[in-house]
Amino acid sequence: RTGSGKTAAYLLPLLQGALARAERGGAGSVGSAGARGDGTSSRRKVAAASGDGGESGGVYGVVLVPTQELVEQVHAQLRQLMYYCSDVLRSAKLAKKSDAVALRDAPNIVVSTPYQLVKQLESGKGSKELLRDVGMLVVDEADLVLSYGSEEDIRRVSNALPRTAQSLLLSATLSDELQALKKVMLHKPVTLQLKE
Repeated sequence: RTGSGKTAAYLLPLLQGALARAERGGAGSVGSAGARGDGTSSRRKVAAASGDGGESGGVYGVVLVPTQELVEQVHAQLRQLMYYCSDVLRSAKLAKKSDAVALRDAPNIVVSTPYQLVKQLESGKGSKELLRDVGMLVVDEADLVLSYGSEEDIRRVSNALPRTAQSLLLSATLSDELQALKKVMLHKPVTLQLKE
């Protein structure tokens, strides 16, 4: 149901995890200048080494949604929630090909369609490093993602993640296709069925 707070229900733990990693000075906390939630620039501390096998400024969280419009909506809500931590964290959206330039700014959280993220992984431009530090993957509207034919893209993204990454599938329905995807993506899954 629209307005129920579902997006915030997964974005807040995602932000908490990204902030905890940044506080530890681990992967995902590298950056220089960044865009604040209000559009102004801020400076960030370089808190981790990069390149030579040490911890790097990798992405902590990935949110996959079925459409470009939802990428825009989720990213806008994420930026609102990041307002008071935008000096520490960065986000990027991949709704269309031209958005890929935002990945150069070492985002902590990426919101994308499965197709655009897979295209980025296939581009070879730092693609191996892009997902190696992910701690959390969220597939929102997973039933719609599957109905749009993105099952193979989801599998490719999931296979590129570390085995320790937490994965969440959010869906209005529990179809056979979603059950099959759940078996591939999730380890020891817990299913929450919420009713009004």
